[in-house]
Amino acid sequence: MVDISNFFILLCCPTVDTDRLDKIRKQYSYDDCIFSTLELQITDTTPTGNKNILISLPETFCFSPWAHLEISSQGGFKPCCVYKESIRDSTGRLYNIETDNIQTVYHSQYLTDLRQQFLNGQKPSGCSSCWHKEQYAGDSNRQWFTTHLGLIGQTLTVEQESIENLVSLDIKLGNLCNFKCRICTPINSSKIAEEHSKHFNTRLDVKTMNRKGRWTENANIWQMLGTLGPQLVNIDFYGGEPFLIKQQETFLDYLIENRWADKIRLHYNSNGSIFPAHLFEKWKQFRQIDIAFSIDDVGPRFELVRGGSWKDVSHNLDMFLKSKLPNMILNIFPTVSVQNIYYLEELIDWFETKNFNALNFNLLENPAFFNITKMGKELSILVLDRLNQIEPKKISKYNIGRFNELIKQNNDSPDLIDQLRTYMLKLDSIRDQNFSLTHPEIAKIIYRGKSYG
Repeated sequence: MVDISNFFILLCCPTVDTDRLDKIRKQYSYDDCIFSTLELQITDTTPTGNKNILISLPETFCFSPWAHLEISSQGGFKPCCVYKESIRDSTGRLYNIETDNIQTVYHSQYLTDLRQQFLNGQKPSGCSSCWHKEQYAGDSNRQWFTTHLGLIGQTLTVEQESIENLVSLDIKLGNLCNFKCRICTPINSSKIAEEHSKHFNTRLDVKTMNRKGRWTENANIWQMLGTLGPQLVNIDFYGGEPFLIKQQETFLDYLIENRWADKIRLHYNSNGSIFPAHLFEKWKQFRQIDIAFSIDDVGPRFELVRGGSWKDVSHNLDMFLKSKLPNMILNIFPTVSVQNIYYLEELIDWFETKNFNALNFNLLENPAFFNITKMGKELSILVLDRLNQIEPKKISKYNIGRFNELIKQNNDSPDLIDQLRTYMLKLDSIRDQNFSLTHPEIAKIIYRGKSYG
């Protein structure tokens, strides 16, 4: 931002709203201010003619199918992390990073059709998570990604399906993890996979799942991803626990050696169990390092819900803050579920004693029985009463009101308390824990007097 006396304002928009423009002119009626407008123009290359046409992107438009691609822990592909299904070929076969190259997936008929839906102003059914969040819970992933791309989004050629538009990757580095979070699933945690295989009546093939989760050990795949290096501006690393998975470090070295790192933002989601001191020298080379720590609660409740030592995690978080680089952003990223919705204010109080950049709440959707919109009327009333006791300034600052609205909208819908009770009691039994001791207010309703012990 440069403050200069004589300047002009350039308004960039897909269409010109003359009424709005007149209002802006009146609001900023400086003698030396020149107003201009810009519409996105492309060239019509059809046989009929080489004429300039205007593109007006629909309000429901999403850049993800052009600019972004997720690689799952099992090697599958999605347009983004909240999309409801994986990308398939014309026969219905799921694409996989071990058998298909990025070019094939990017130019698949599946993604072509999805892009066209967005250009037509439609709301694809696979994007239901975003439509729901935009209606009830504030900003969606679609809106966040548009803001995140910023000016880069304006440089994409959405009228063409060029792989040069692919500037962002979401890489799930397998399911290797040292935690057994109660809200997690076998596909995202090797420890959960082992536990389900031993103690749950399931046909889960742990060996196959873990084998697929080791796609990161294939050097050829990283070489293929490396071809995107010159155009990448963002890479998200998830796990499992990403700081346990070493193959990504070789990829970082490759980006640094080729002098692409200084334009790339790296994002990590970590459980906070590891302080990777050796990575800090590498991270200095990148445009930005953004780390989101999955801290859903504090103290004994954290240990029961996430499965790690609060003392160790808290120490590591302090080490991150102490060693913070100039290009580093450190956030707390809680996942809001039935387990912690009642205790949010205590998490906020802890956060406000630290020097993190932000506290961003993520709403859990699956497993569905942990979803706060499926917890039934009795528990909804208890939670709403508790949320209404939070200080108004905290409600406003951290946008807690959206959870109130979500719960009110759904507290008469069929609940999944029975499924939740069965699952929680099972975990209490096989882990020798007692949810009632750490979460008595919620457990009183969920367990209805039942417990193992």
